[in-house]
Amino acid sequence: MKRILLIALSVIAFTACTKKDNEDTKHPKELQGTWVYENSKLPDGKLFTEIITSKQMQCAKENKYIFYGEFFTSEEHTLKGDDCEKKKATVKYFVENSKLCLQGANGVVLKAYDIVSITPTQFIFKYDNEFKAFLRSQIPYDPTLKEKGYTIDDILNVTITYRKQ
Repeated sequence: MKRILLIALSVIAFTACTKKDNEDTKHPKELQGTWVYENSKLPDGKLFTEIITSKQMQCAKENKYIFYGEFFTSEEHTLKGDDCEKKKATVKYFVENSKLCLQGANGVVLKAYDIVSITPTQFIFKYDNEFKAFLRSQIPYDPTLKEKGYTIDDILNVTITYRKQ
């Protein structure tokens, strides 16, 4: 009888650990907190700062990602005229197979970011192909980038770094 009880307790303990471990992988502790934009590196190695205006870069430097529990808040700033326009959105998120996935209120899941690395101070990622398709339909292409020899695909294939605030 004691043996059966010991086996049952072992199974319960193992199951509890597995569930917790699974939650830790879906919402990694390393991601929790506020992250601020640091830089974007183009496929040719150039930094994004080398091809956009200083005002555009000033706006980008205000971008923040906030992870808390199972929620992700994005504060994106873009240049509109002479002002930085702020757009803020909060959705549920989870990490699966090194992809950061966003879940809308309607339950639709979008694979947004391919995680390159996460350290206690740095979060590096690329846009997932699914998210690139979405972005292509949403963002206007800046003709000055074409003059500098860049396509929309070059722009969407950046490696982006955020640092912990």
